[in-house]
Amino acid sequence: MEREDQFSNLELSKRLEELGVKQESLFYWWVCEEKAHTYINCPDLIPKIIDCKPKNLSGYSAFTASELGAMLPSIIPTETPTKQDLKIDICKDINNRWLTAYFYNFNLPPKVIIIGDTEADSRAKMLIYLIENGLIKNV
Repeated sequence: MEREDQFSNLELSKRLEELGVKQESLFYWWVCEEKAHTYINCPDLIPKIIDCKPKNLSGYSAFTASELGAMLPSIIPTETPTKQDLKIDICKDINNRWLTAYFYNFNLPPKVIIIGDTEADSRAKMLIYLIENGLIKNV
């Protein structure tokens, strides 16, 4: 597994920041405009490895799968008495991709299913979906 596979990718991390998700993570994507590089690491290490001017350096939380899992609700209230339970599982397809899904009932097809190349990306995409559709707030 590549190190970057453990975090939400840069594109999804930027979108989460745009949606107002608190930028509180152990790791960050740091984009250095003048060098056209992207780095991921702990903020304490930034001054030691990046020699960009601060005004040309943008940071976005690179959420881990566990950090994203803590932000995803286990139950989403619905207009009916039925609740949706969160189930996260890995697809057994040839691409070995991850899925995040909300089910009304585990015997029925999922109400919402999101697929990502990594577990972190799948969870990040689900969080984006829930925010954009007004299903959760204040993340």
